Amino acid sequence: MEQQKTELDIEQRIEQLKKITRQDGAEKYAEAQFELGRIYYEYKKDWQKAKNIF
Repeated sequence: MEQQKTELDIEQRIEQLKKITRQDGAEKYAEAQFELGRIYYEYKKDWQKAKNIF
């Protein structure tokens, strides 16, 4: 059974992902951006931020 993420967990993950830059490598940066978009879309229901990331 998948554990439901708490708001604090989500906010912490967003902050971690925002720290990843292009200097960390193209693939790692792309994965971070994709995950940020997924979080904003799936958990935060912030369609505009998700759209801007994708």
